[in-house]
Amino acid sequence: INGIMDLVFVEGVYPELSPGVGYPEICRSRSLLYRSLPEDYGVSHDLNMCVEIVDDLGRIFDDLGKGLGPFIVDQYLPDFVAAAAQVAFADNWDGNSALREREIFKIRIIGMPTRTVLETLTVLNQPNAPEWLRAVLTENLSLVPLRQGGLQETIRFITSLYVDPNENTPIPKEAMDQISKLFATAPQSVSETEFFSRLGPQLLDLLDGKAGPHLATASGVIIGQRILGKKSWGAPGSIGWKLYVEPIHQAMDPQNTAADILTDEGTLRVALQRLAVLVAAHPNPGLFGRLLSPVLLPLWGLCTYSDSRPVDSFWSETTRQLLVGFFKLTSSPSALQTVAKNILFDGRTHWQYGPGSHGGVEIRRRKSTNDPPNIIELVSGVDSRVKMFIDIVKASSVTDKTAFEVLAELTKTWLAGSQSSKKSHNSAQLGTDTDPAHSLASVKLLEAMLTSFKEQITRQPQAVLFLVKQLLEDQLNAIKADAQRKQNLKKPTVSSLGQIVQRPESTNDGPTAEGEHETISIALSLIDVTLSADNGIELSNDIQSTLNAIIDSLQRLKNSPIPPAMQSSITATISLIQPYLSFSQQNPQTSQTASPTTPHLQQDRALLSEIRADLTSPVPPIRAEALANLSTLISTHSLAIDVPSTTLLVLHAITADTEEFVYLKAIRTLTVLTANADPRLVSRFVIEAFVDAEEKEELDARLRVGEGIVQIVGGLEEIRESPEMADTIRRIGRAVLGVAGRRGERPKQARQQKLEAKRQAQSQSVSLGNIVSIHDEDEKKSREEEAIAKIVGGWSNTGNEEDVRIRTSALSIVGKIVSSPRGLAALGDEMLREAVHLALAMLALEFAPEKAILRRAAVLVFLEVLRALDAGLEDVGSHLGRGKMGDGRGSIELDAQKWAEVERVLSWVKDVDEDEIVRGHAEAVLESLEAWRMKNLLAVGRSSRDEGGLGVSIGGEGAHLGVEAGLRGLAVNPESQAGGMRRIEEID
Repeated sequence: INGIMDLVFVEGVYPELSPGVGYPEICRSRSLLYRSLPEDYGVSHDLNMCVEIVDDLGRIFDDLGKGLGPFIVDQYLPDFVAAAAQVAFADNWDGNSALREREIFKIRIIGMPTRTVLETLTVLNQPNAPEWLRAVLTENLSLVPLRQGGLQETIRFITSLYVDPNENTPIPKEAMDQISKLFATAPQSVSETEFFSRLGPQLLDLLDGKAGPHLATASGVIIGQRILGKKSWGAPGSIGWKLYVEPIHQAMDPQNTAADILTDEGTLRVALQRLAVLVAAHPNPGLFGRLLSPVLLPLWGLCTYSDSRPVDSFWSETTRQLLVGFFKLTSSPSALQTVAKNILFDGRTHWQYGPGSHGGVEIRRRKSTNDPPNIIELVSGVDSRVKMFIDIVKASSVTDKTAFEVLAELTKTWLAGSQSSKKSHNSAQLGTDTDPAHSLASVKLLEAMLTSFKEQITRQPQAVLFLVKQLLEDQLNAIKADAQRKQNLKKPTVSSLGQIVQRPESTNDGPTAEGEHETISIALSLIDVTLSADNGIELSNDIQSTLNAIIDSLQRLKNSPIPPAMQSSITATISLIQPYLSFSQQNPQTSQTASPTTPHLQQDRALLSEIRADLTSPVPPIRAEALANLSTLISTHSLAIDVPSTTLLVLHAITADTEEFVYLKAIRTLTVLTANADPRLVSRFVIEAFVDAEEKEELDARLRVGEGIVQIVGGLEEIRESPEMADTIRRIGRAVLGVAGRRGERPKQARQQKLEAKRQAQSQSVSLGNIVSIHDEDEKKSREEEAIAKIVGGWSNTGNEEDVRIRTSALSIVGKIVSSPRGLAALGDEMLREAVHLALAMLALEFAPEKAILRRAAVLVFLEVLRALDAGLEDVGSHLGRGKMGDGRGSIELDAQKWAEVERVLSWVKDVDEDEIVRGHAEAVLESLEAWRMKNLLAVGRSSRDEGGLGVSIGGEGAHLGVEAGLRGLAVNPESQAGGMRRIEEID
């Protein structure tokens, strides 16, 4: 058979073919009949014979799986295809016959297997082939991917030309370039619509990873580079954009509002996966921007939602990688600013995220676009969102300029929000107040940027100082406007009618409001960060003039009504700036780099660096000594101390160090820092660590922080009374009351408890087989140990609730606050009632054995309140000694009905509680309450004699703690009957 085929092709086919068509030399070299080429061998141009041969051989080659096909296909198929192409497309053939042969050629190519077509046409498509043949072969090769499964087969075939075919082998770059070139243009024989309609589904299947990750990458390169990279195919609105991009954007940011579920979990997952593969396969800044910019906020919202929910890590990791890659490649400050301004984004006005049907995420229609967002949920998630934003920005390696532009824009946005809030408070437009959740997020994000990008900020000194100048000028303008408002209120003019609307309650009026304190604190921190740079700053003329303006503003702020602690900080900052100006005057060059610090400040900074290094030492005594040195440095009001960073440093020592004498030293350092700095700023970080909304800290670490809060409260009560002290105590009280009575979800803790319970159950089931039956002489001891283990286990196995121990710690802090008259007065009437109500509820509802420690702390709250009342009674000059205590905002009241309820509940607890200590505490409180009543009655009598009468209202009118200030039926007060006739009445 081979001999006959050699004869046919050598004598009947190749003499009729054009030069460069096929491989006659190869055909002769393998022939059994021909070993050399005759001298008269040449082209006969007898195409009729060639056509007859092609038609006859077509019956064999048209069905390669039958007859002689399997025996001759490997050797002679390229020769046959070359002959068929010659008779169909050669120029020396008449039109009608050529059309018929071309149609037959097309049918034959379509009928061949995909792999066979690729191998055969690739062999024939050589550089020396005629142009007409190369055009025919290229056209037919470009149609192969349009076959069913043709794209995958084409990619595998081209890859096999470079490496051994293996699904686990990555596709080489050379092969990838060759693959992508196939799709530079659509085949001439099909329209673009048909081309994409046949190719599109295959590309999407490969993009979804149905044929493996390497083919998914190849699909991503084809779509990203050859389709979306071409303006006519990849521009918005074009066919490629509609086919590959719009479905992704529609899934991630749906516009329809008809259904309840706008994007189900499966569709959203596929869209996110396709987006990730596209940008990873072709990481081009332009492509990144076009694909991600329209869905930037939905990506951010999905990232934060999935990170705070117990869902597959795919959701949070994929979205985070997309955001990091986008910010890294585009280096766009506007994109970062967009996310920063919308850091609380949780969906559009018509949709929101929700749990999917398979444990993932889906997009649902909002129930009502008019419903306000869940402020509590938003506020509780602020810390995690801020942390995630900072982590993403760090991972993106943004430039110094970009980091500062984001910081500056955040500052301006926050200031604009504060000013609009003030304007709305001063006008009748009460509905235009700034969203408190977004205001809180802006402040926290601003603080985090200052802390995390300190080094980048110091490399932009001129811009930072100019920003500080603006902050201080805005603050001075706010103070001036507030003073003018107060002045106008004193004058009954027409213009003051617009300011008669009652402003929202606040602890302080005017410039001492919390937001304005934070503005000054941020400005001072920026100055400290900039001037404390290790390399100094370049003292240009612009910087010198800016520093002069800053000092002028600080001097004016220092003379304004601000807290003493803030005045001290301003004085320290002025002392930090003045050496720079003095240095510039002594060295009047145009510009120079200088770091004119005093020797004392240099020593403090060196000591602070040494302290930071020692705190990482593995030797506990060295860490304790470092904390002692830090306390000394804080006590001297050193300019080297930055309050936010120092607070975080000390908190880390408390939470991370398990050595008792080390963390106790850290607690004392924290107390010193609170007393010598703005307590509100320090307490904010401490409260966040104790509440631990993100469940980052272990229980023991939170308990140590709670111990630190107890010491802070005690230290605050010893310093001079001030509005900032009272405000700090209220903040702490509000936070710990929430923790003590919280039933909020703690999903991470619940998952850990379930896993631990499962491990314990498995270990017990294994150990049961090894237990032998013996007579236990210590059966009583065993029962006691079992009961103790049950109680200890019940402390933590609370489901989604807080651990009993941390709630007890929070309640102990409440007891510490209410144990003194000043703490009780600072806490306020409303919060005191909440504390009493919470303690009563715990005694009545938390009756399980493992909740005994909680009930003990609840009973002690009442004992501490009585101690505060008794101390106030002893203090003749206090408001409490006269039956009223407060800070000017109102009296602290507990009426007779509430005290009667307290007495009733404690009497019941004393009789029925199973815990002996709780019963003892309750009895002690009841005795103290009775003793205080008698003492109070005697004090009232003394006060009556001194003031000429009986009767005093303890805690307000009608509140007598169960004691009437007088005796019913007996009204004897001779001294008050001035000028009246004495009478004697007979009574029974």
